[in-house]
Amino acid sequence: MNDFQGPTLEDLQGEWVCVRFGEDGHKVPFYVPWFQRPRIQFEGYCYRMFEGDACVEQGRFDIRRGVEYSLIDQLIEFGDHYGREHRGIIRWVGNKLEHLRAHVGYPRPEGFPYGKGFKCHYALLSRR
Repeated sequence: MNDFQGPTLEDLQGEWVCVRFGEDGHKVPFYVPWFQRPRIQFEGYCYRMFEGDACVEQGRFDIRRGVEYSLIDQLIEFGDHYGREHRGIIRWVGNKLEHLRAHVGYPRPEGFPYGKGFKCHYALLSRR
């Protein structure tokens, strides 16, 4: 992990638990992740997203490392948005990952930090 460069494919491998999340500039109350138990698994260039034990989305992704953050694109192969794509950015915040993911069909978020006025999904992920 390098705080001055975005994460790599190797950095993402394994399972990550969502400790904070939100949408469109808002964050949900801190206790909501304990009930929904959202997490994501990365294996090679494949990903799977879960809520509790249920897989809600899976597909393939591409990551391109940048100086402050990396670009990440997710092609959805299973889930509500099958055949569509999320474009996002991801960066290190200490030993956690902060991920901004555009709504399906929307442009990639322009940068960090996440806040009011953003039209995207937000997640802070901790390695499981």
